Amino acid sequence: MSMLSHFLSASDHIPKANRFGKPCIHPRKQIAVAVWALANQESCRQISDCFDITMSSVTCCLRRVTKALVDVRGDFIQWPRGEQAIVVEEGFEQISGFPRVIGAVDGCHVPIRTPSEYPQSYLNCLKSHSIILQSQGNLTGKWRAYANEKIQARNCCESWQDRISSRCTSSEKFTLVPDSRTSLSGWLLTPFRDNGHLSRQEVNYNNKHAKTRQTIERAFGLLKGRWRRLKFIEMENINECPAIVAAACGLHYFCLLADEENIDEFLDEFNGDDGDDDCELPAYVPRPQALAKRNQMAIFLNH
Repeated sequence: MSMLSHFLSASDHIPKANRFGKPCIHPRKQIAVAVWALANQESCRQISDCFDITMSSVTCCLRRVTKALVDVRGDFIQWPRGEQAIVVEEGFEQISGFPRVIGAVDGCHVPIRTPSEYPQSYLNCLKSHSIILQSQGNLTGKWRAYANEKIQARNCCESWQDRISSRCTSSEKFTLVPDSRTSLSGWLLTPFRDNGHLSRQEVNYNNKHAKTRQTIERAFGLLKGRWRRLKFIEMENINECPAIVAAACGLHYFCLLADEENIDEFLDEFNGDDGDDDCELPAYVPRPQALAKRNQMAIFLNH
C-alpha cells in the first residue's frame, strides 16, 4: 500500500488540500478508500461507515484515484519487448508447442446496472447489461486490457485489433492466440470452426490452441477474484464504468509487479460462459495467407 501511495501521491487528481479551507482527506486514505471499493462489493454506505467519511466523499475518492490510475497505467502495463518478449515466447511454446506466441487473447463481460440511456446498446447475448473487457495476457497473468462500451463481440474485437496490430506485424512477427470470435489473420491464429468434420490434425491443433489459451482464462479468474467490483459495477454514470475497469486492471498489474506470494488465493472461477459463443457473428472471409499459415501451424503441431 505504501508503494502504491507513493506512486500515486504526485497525481493532480488526488488533492492534498481543500480550497475551501476545510480539512482534506489524506491522499493515503483516499487511495485506501478506492482500493477497498474496487476490491469489494460493499455499498457506498458500508464503505463510508468503514472509513468514517461521507458517502459523497467515497464517490469522490473513487473517482479521483481511478483517474490517477488510468493516467499512469501506461507506465507499468507495457507490451513485452526484447529479452522479455523472448521469455514470454519460450514459456508459451513449452505449454503445447505453439511457436512465436506473445500472448493469449480473450474477453469477458463486466456486469453493470441497467443504464438510463440506450440500455439496449449494453445488452449481451444473455440479455443482461454489461461492458466488454478485452485482454491480451501472458504466462504470469500480466496483460494489456481494453474496456469497450460496445457490447457486440465482433465490434470489440475489431477495435482491439486496430490498436495492437502494429505490435505483432513488426519485424519480430509474433502471434496471438484468440478465440473463434476473432477474425483469422497472419498474426491472430484462431481455432478451426468445429463443423463436425474436422480432421485429426485440425482437432489436435484446436486442443493445443485451447491449452495455450488457458493462461488468459486464469488471468481473468485472478482479476475478478481480487478486484470483486468487476463482478458488478453499480454506477449511475455509465461513462465512468470503463475507467473503473481500467483502474482495476492497472491495480492488478501493479500487484503482479510486486511479486506477491500466494496469489492463487485470489483465483476465482472463470469459465468464459458469457453467451457470446452462441451469438451469430457476421460472416467474414479470411485472407488466403492467413489460412495457409494456420494450416502450416496445424501440420507443424501434428509432428
